[in-house]
Amino acid sequence: MGRALPTMLTRRAPMHPPIMTNGFVWEYLDVGGTAVGRSTPFSERDAAEEWMGQAWEDLLERGIEEVALVDLARDRRVYRMGLRES
Repeated sequence: MGRALPTMLTRRAPMHPPIMTNGFVWEYLDVGGTAVGRSTPFSERDAAEEWMGQAWEDLLERGIEEVALVDLARDRRVYRMGLRES
């Protein structure tokens, strides 16, 4: 077929955006504590926590039971919390 056009995807083209190694993400956990997804990255912890303050009810309606704040620079969970009232 010849050479691929610059706008066409090839097997060598990146399939995902670069992985962010600094900042914070929310890891979404199901009822058994298994990770089922992540939020988009936030550059600062305060921004991530503020977003969760607004998004937790929507996440709960979508089946997310718990979340964990992950520090990407240190590759560790900062804390974990349930979304339901005690």
